[in-house]
Amino acid sequence: MKISKIIALFVCGLVLLNCMGCSKTNEKSIDNSNTNSESQAAEEYKLKPNLTFYVLKDEYLENNDVNNPNISQLIRIFICYDGVKNSIYPDTVSLALDKVNTIEEFKMKLISDSPKALKLPPKTIVSNKVLNQWKSQNYDDSNSYSDESPKGLTYSKI
Repeated sequence: MKISKIIALFVCGLVLLNCMGCSKTNEKSIDNSNTNSESQAAEEYKLKPNLTFYVLKDEYLENNDVNNPNISQLIRIFICYDGVKNSIYPDTVSLALDKVNTIEEFKMKLISDSPKALKLPPKTIVSNKVLNQWKSQNYDDSNSYSDESPKGLTYSKI
C-alpha cells in the first residue's frame, strides 16, 4: 500500500473525529464579518438550541511546509456552531497526500485513493466563498455532499 493511501486513511480517521467533535480546540468567538454587506447578511449564523452544525468557511492547498516539502495538504476551515454546548469555535481539518501542483489535482488523487475523504461533516453549510471556489475549479461537489450534508443546505433548512 502506498504511503499516500496510508496517510489518506489516517487523515480520514482524524477528519471523522473532528467532525464528531472529539478533537475540538481553540474555542473562541468568531468574526463573521465580510466586506460585502449582502454576502454578510446571507451568511450570518446563530446558535440553534440542542443542535450542532458547521459552516465550511475556507478551503485551500498548502504546499509550502518546510518540515514536509514532499507533502501537499488540503486545508478546510470550518466554524462549528454547537448549540448543545452553547459555543462557537473554529475547526480546521487537514488532509495530506504526496506533493501535487494544484487543488484540483489533489482532490482527484484523494478521490481515487479514498473516495469518502472529502465528505463534509453532518449538517455542513458551504459558504459562498467556497462555493465560488468550487465553481471556478470545476469541482464535482457530489464528492463532498451526502444525505447528512446535502447540496444547498442553508441555515433555515437545518
